[in-house]
Amino acid sequence: MRAALCWAHARRKFIEIQENYPIESREILLLMKELFKIEHEANGFDELSLLRQVKSKKVIDEIRNWMFENKTKHLPESGFSKAIDYMMKRWEGFIAFLADERIPLTNNDCERAIRPSVLGRKNFYGSKSINGADVAAVIYTVIESCKKVELDPSGYIKYVIHENCKEKTPLTPLAYARQIRGDPAGP
Repeated sequence: MRAALCWAHARRKFIEIQENYPIESREILLLMKELFKIEHEANGFDELSLLRQVKSKKVIDEIRNWMFENKTKHLPESGFSKAIDYMMKRWEGFIAFLADERIPLTNNDCERAIRPSVLGRKNFYGSKSINGADVAAVIYTVIESCKKVELDPSGYIKYVIHENCKEKTPLTPLAYARQIRGDPAGP
């Protein structure tokens, strides 16, 4: 299994050093911005796959060349060199998205999705038991899955309870959203 890494984290390394290395940081951040822009051009996985092979691959090559050209311009212990080293040592993980259109460029959506549970943990001091943690995990997953497909979480939970009472297996949030919208292809 190959790990895929988040370009937002790589970008953050250069934002953190931007004050001390404004010209170099601007160069790499503009290249990364182009990579993010390409991702927003796609209207589906097939188009995304093609864009990544045609456009993103070129930008990735530019980023790689930029790193090799700039690596030795500053001391090895400088923040600039450390930011480049961070990416170079993990390069295979950063380019994993090129081979699989299902891999997002960043994990920002995932991090935003778990934020409520992290904040909730502070408020209710944890789940107090394994069973409580399991229930919380299921509820948070259902709610975030509903949000992802633009479905009202409370309405979906009511539907699941209703189906369970009839001893039927409920649809997933995505399948339910497709069903209520009458759209077999997608939400």
